[in-house]
Order: sequence, then C-alpha cells, then structure tokens
Amino acid sequence: MSGDTRKPFPGTDSTAAEAGPDNAGAARLWRDLNEDHTVANGPSSPGGTAPSAAAMLDRRRFLQLAGGSLALAGLAGCSRPPPQTILPYVKTPENMVPGQPLFYASALPLEGYARGVLVETAMGRPTKVEGNPDHPASQGGTDIYAQAAVLELWDPDRSRGILHDGQPATWEALLTALGEHRQRLQSRDGEGLALVTDTVTSPSLAARIQGLLERYPQARWYHPRPAGEAEALAASEVAFGAPLVPRLHLDEAAVVLCLDGDPLGPGPDQVAHARAFSRARHPDAARFLRLYAAEATPSLTGAMAEHRLALRHGQVQVLARHVAHGLGLDAPGPEAPGLPRAWLEAVLQDLRDAGPRALVVAGARQPEAVHRLACASNAHLGGVGTTVDYAPAAAATASPHAGGLAELATALGAQTIDLLLVLDGNPVYQAPADLGLEQAVGQAGTVVHVGLYQDETAAVSTWHVPAAHSLEAWSDLRATDGTASIVQPAIAPLYGGRTPAELLAALEEADPPGAYDMVRGHWREAMAVDDFEAAWQQALRQGVVADTASAARDVALAADWRRGLADPAPASTGLDLVFRPDATVHDGSFANNAWLQELPKPFTRITWENAVLMAPATAKRLGIEDGDVVRVELDGRSLEGPAWRLPGQDPDTLTLSLGYGRRRAGRVGSAIGFDANRLRTAASPWTAGGATLAARGGG
Repeated sequence: MSGDTRKPFPGTDSTAAEAGPDNAGAARLWRDLNEDHTVANGPSSPGGTAPSAAAMLDRRRFLQLAGGSLALAGLAGCSRPPPQTILPYVKTPENMVPGQPLFYASALPLEGYARGVLVETAMGRPTKVEGNPDHPASQGGTDIYAQAAVLELWDPDRSRGILHDGQPATWEALLTALGEHRQRLQSRDGEGLALVTDTVTSPSLAARIQGLLERYPQARWYHPRPAGEAEALAASEVAFGAPLVPRLHLDEAAVVLCLDGDPLGPGPDQVAHARAFSRARHPDAARFLRLYAAEATPSLTGAMAEHRLALRHGQVQVLARHVAHGLGLDAPGPEAPGLPRAWLEAVLQDLRDAGPRALVVAGARQPEAVHRLACASNAHLGGVGTTVDYAPAAAATASPHAGGLAELATALGAQTIDLLLVLDGNPVYQAPADLGLEQAVGQAGTVVHVGLYQDETAAVSTWHVPAAHSLEAWSDLRATDGTASIVQPAIAPLYGGRTPAELLAALEEADPPGAYDMVRGHWREAMAVDDFEAAWQQALRQGVVADTASAARDVALAADWRRGLADPAPASTGLDLVFRPDATVHDGSFANNAWLQELPKPFTRITWENAVLMAPATAKRLGIEDGDVVRVELDGRSLEGPAWRLPGQDPDTLTLSLGYGRRRAGRVGSAIGFDANRLRTAASPWTAGGATLAARGGG
C-alpha cells in the first residue's frame, strides 16, 4: 500500500477478493457489474449495436449501481496517486496522513470551459468536489455537474480498453497504425487529416493543435462553437468593430432585461452569475436589482424575475427592436400587436432611469440580430464597462475556421477525409439528424475516437481509446473570462485513459511525451518568468494561473451598427419547437450518471426521462393530460414522448430537452426518453416552426 509506483485502478475480481471477508457483498456486486458491463458494452456487441432490453435495468437496479460505484471507490484502496508531484490547496503536510483528507486545486470542464474546484481525497481516492474560492467561475461554489464528477470517475460503465474494429487492442498497436498515417500525411502536407472536437479552451491542447495544423497545412479542424458565441462575435464585429463576447456583471446592475437569456441557468458561469445576482438582491445592497425576462419556456432566470413575459422565440427579436427604438436608437421595430404595451413601457422606463446601471442580455440561442441589438442598447445606455464588458472569446479556434458538424458532414460525404480524429466528443449522437453523421463517418478511411464511454461515435469508429477523466489527467483549461487553471489529477488513470493531447502527440511523434510533460512544457514557455518552478507550484496550489484573464476592450458603438441587420422572420403557422440541453444530463454527456438522473428537473420535477413540454392552454385545447404519449411532427420527421404541462410556457411553443434517447450511454442512460436531435436541423439547431402535435393516448 505504500510507495508511489505507477499502478492503474485494479478493476478485477482480485481487487474485491483482497478487500477481505467483510466486503464479500461488495465483491459480489463487483462481479455483477462486470457481467452487466460485458452484456452492455463488451465484446458481445463490438459492432456498435445497442444493448439489448435484457441488459437494461429498472430504476431500483440503477440505484444499486449508483451505490455500487461508491463501494468500488472504497475497494480501490491500493490505487496509487499520479507519479508526478501534485500540490495540496491548503497548507497541510504533503505526505498522506491516515484519516486526514487532502484538497487539491483543479478544474472541471463544462461546455469546454473551466470551473475551479477543490478535490477532496481520502487515502489517495477522490471522494468529494467543492468550489475553489480563488477561481472566478466558482467563487467557492459548485454546480450539479461538478458534484456528480466523482460518480462519473468511478462509473463501472466507463470504457476500459482500446478497441480496434470492436476488438481489444493495445496502445502500441495504435502507435504503429498512427505511424503509418504519419508517413502518408508528411508527403501530402496533411491532406486527408481532419480533427473534430468540442469547444477547446485548454491552452496546451490548443497549442498542440495549432502546431499540427502548421506542420500539416492541408489538415482541417472542425469544432462547433458554443451556443451563441458565433452570433455574439458576429454582432460585436459590426457593432464595435471587433469580434468580442459579453461578460456580465449582474452585481453592478440595477435593471436587467433578459431577451431569452438564462444567465442563472446551467452553464460554465452559472455559479458566478448566481453569486453576483445574490449580491445584487441582498437587502443591504446599494441597488436592489430588478429583473425582466422575456422567453418562450420557463428558465431559472425567468423564475427569479419580477416581470416575466411568455413570448414566442421569433417574437424576442421584435421585442429587442422595440426596446432599442424606445431607448432612442435608430432601430424601428415592426408592428407587434402581441407585445403588451404596458409591459414594454415599464421596461423602457426602468432601463432609461437606470442608465449605466442597466443591462440587456441576449439569449445564447437567439439570432445575431438580437445580440447586435443588445450590444447597441448597452452602449447607448452607457453600461459598457459597468454592467457588461466585451473581451475576446476564451475558446481556441483555427484561422480560417473549417466549420462545425455541417461542414464535417460535407467533407465526409465528399470522401476527402482519410484519417478522422474525434477528440473526446460524441458528434454522432449530438449532431442534428439531417446531417446523417452516423452514416457519413463510415465514409472516412480511419476513425480514431477518444472518449470516456463506448458511445454512439465509438461504435462507428475504427479505433476507440478510453479517455482519461478530468480527475485523473494532467491538462489545463480556461474559464470564460480567460483565466487559466492547471488540471491536476487526484488519482492515476483507472483504465489507462489518454488525453486528446496525448493522441495528437502520438500522431506527430514516434515517441510521444506524456500529458504532464506537455502541460508543464507549455507553461514553462507561456509564463516566461525567472523562477518557473515557484510560479508553477503557485498555480497548482491556488488553482489559477496568475494574470491570465482576458482584458476587456474599450469599445464604442459604430455609426453603421445597423448594417445588414436581419429583419425578424415572419411568424410560422403551427407550433414552434424549442430545443434546449436537459437541466440535469445536459446534451447527453451526463446521461449515465445516476445521481443526475435521479435529480428532479426544475419546474417539472421529472426524473429519468424527458418530456414534450407545453402550455396548459395548449394541452387543454388538444385534450392532453400529463403523461399522455403525444406525437410531434416536423417536415416529415416525427417522434413520440410523454406530454407535460408547464405553467408559464408560451402557448404556441413546445420545448424538447436534448440528452435522452441514447443508444450507447451505458446501463444507466441507455434506452430512456426520446432523442430530440431527430427533429433538429443544422440550419436551425435551436428552434423550428411549423410543427404539429397530436395525442396518442395514455403513457
């Protein structure tokens, strides 16, 4: 049990046997988990078929598995910490003391962005996650995803080994295969190489990708931007002359208007915004914040608003135009008889009175025109620099940007990709259905996928590599304000997982460096200080790299800010569909986490599935009750799911939650709910008009 020898988590029956007779029940559960894992994700289904109905478990078994994961954490007593030096957050003895927990400052990603955390370890095992008070995105607090990260780490459904065409393989075999590709890529300047990632804020990974693109100039990097980022960048480019994203300061605001925005809802800044909002609502605050919200479906921000307006998604732009025009900007709005005049006049009066203490927030899933109108309104009110500032986006990007999943599908359809690297994502499930990405990926010569699970993308990949969890890997991340953090592993990889940077290094070099060497080497150059070791240790202890936040830009509203401003689309007939990440399992990334599945969703208290959310008036008109199975149709495509009446919902809008209908999430998350991606399109991924709804009977 002593020493610092590298040793992965011993995920075998022998581990349970070594635990002694007192743990016989846990040992039996461990064997059960292994047997279930073979059914759901093992060699019996290498070709990517979904687990059979027999492999799926009822809710009671789900909870047994959740408890079993914690039991397995206890059986991991012989697990070793990472071989490199990691530093405790607090000034306690660095040698392990039995019974005394240690806290390590690190960061966890959400939508690619960092949230600073303190990882509590007991005898070398991560057991709890708390917020890092020194990190701007967490300020000592955590969200539900950070709290559930420990269960995800110990999830027995995680991928346990490298697969080649569905069969067990080795890292050395993959290195050999990548070496053959490397020779061909060098002779063609990288033509035929494509990377696809989620949002990348890791400075060391971004540098590695940039180096790869410079070495192979014909290679392409496809990475969908976070929701709203492209629209915000395009809006500020015209309004202020530079592509920037807004950073909100709710604690400095006296009046806030959210145009389908949800700063208090799930996201990388949820904790920071909630704390700022609480300060602005404190009885002793100099200004007691008044909040207005206009939205199609209830949100956490809307629930906190004094004045909330249920409004169709397309009408939000009409409202934004009327607000800008009412403030004195040259933005005449179209006629909108559906807008309540008294509500609009109250908003305008409060915004004018607040002046520099006013803030207009554009929703992430609103079009560019709404973001530009918000930029113009904030600048006109004088709030820039007080309630909001504008800075470069923290996410890395290529220049020129090769595009997102739509462009990737086009390139795959043209059969121009010989080697596709999918780095820690699941685009086959998350892509809009009209892209046909599952079939398109099969047209690539070789597909290498890095992921925590043998998911839908792994099932159609040539090679699958287990990803190292954020609690067991060296990396780095940026928060939305640009603040960088070093991601410290609290335990050695349980299943020999690798990071995306390690896979890229294996493509570039015959003898690739490890993740620790790459992260440390990057910051040795980036910090550019005389005493690097002292700066490195300080960054590890505090959880933030000093002086890395992006500076706000001085901006002024351009005279031609209305140039090319799109007009609102005409109201569609039928019902609108609004697609949103689920409140607990997000975009499906957390579908196999039993803690999050068990967590009741806001407003509905639904657990373990999603539903077709509709206004009570809509349900009454169609004779629908809660739980009735309904059929939603759009442009020849359809899905069925249970109905749920949601007070506060716009009566012409249906809301569908993403993240369910998974085929290969694991035993907890597979085959529950419906896949709303089946109705999404690449052209309009967050909303659609012209849908129809019909009752199909009791659920």
